[in-house]
Amino acid sequence: MGINLVIGEFASIVDDSVQFYWDTLANGTIAQHAQLRFTRIPGEMTCANCRYSFHPSDVDFACPKCGSGFVQITKGDEFRVDSIDVE
Repeated sequence: MGINLVIGEFASIVDDSVQFYWDTLANGTIAQHAQLRFTRIPGEMTCANCRYSFHPSDVDFACPKCGSGFVQITKGDEFRVDSIDVE
């Protein structure tokens, strides 16, 4: 059994923490030996002024096209179960 998780770059989720809590919660259940598989999604922001979408740098979240600081996360804050593989 495997559980495929999708985690965005901007989500404050740590793989090892999820694994630790999963192991604790699943202990003694039919999901006890399920393997967690993590897929990371890159982050993307969109400028509220010019609607340009971009991948921000580690030091600057301003729009590279118009310089505006009015941006919003449009991808990369996900945390979801993508699929479950059952034998």
